[in-house]
Amino acid sequence: MEVFDANYCFTIVDIGSYGCEGDTNIFNQSTFGKQLYNTLNLPSSTNLLKNTDGPALTYVLIGDEVFGIHQRLFRPHSSRDLHYSKRIFNYKLCRARRNVAYAFGILCGKFEIFYECIAVEPNFVITIVQAAVVLHNYIRRRDGFEFEDTLNDDNMLAIEKLHLEV
Repeated sequence: MEVFDANYCFTIVDIGSYGCEGDTNIFNQSTFGKQLYNTLNLPSSTNLLKNTDGPALTYVLIGDEVFGIHQRLFRPHSSRDLHYSKRIFNYKLCRARRNVAYAFGILCGKFEIFYECIAVEPNFVITIVQAAVVLHNYIRRRDGFEFEDTLNDDNMLAIEKLHLEV
């Protein structure tokens, strides 16, 4: 299990589960999963723009259906017959969740060892992943971050048109 920040840096990593265990079981047994519902201290609400009196925004986590309900965890609505506003929410949440795939893509692009099976003892794989995470974060901070927002008015108009057709 992992948590990324807006710059694709790992902030929480829980390494050591096998993929065949299933996401729900992995999450429920992970240190992070246990702490989320008990003791995990997420940052308090803050104003994103310095020196303004705008509303404070709450830090949240973005997950999928395997996560339970939590006040700081956003997950998609699970129904086929959703109201327009809930479909828009699911769409935007899905776009935000793509960042996880981007972060892993950046990590794998830097450390091509992750494109193949790593033929070493499981405990050594954990050490390799931990080292890669630390180096990944260091490189991200050293090299900076460039972002191009692909959400524009044309995309939103297409969503509104889809709503009108339904």
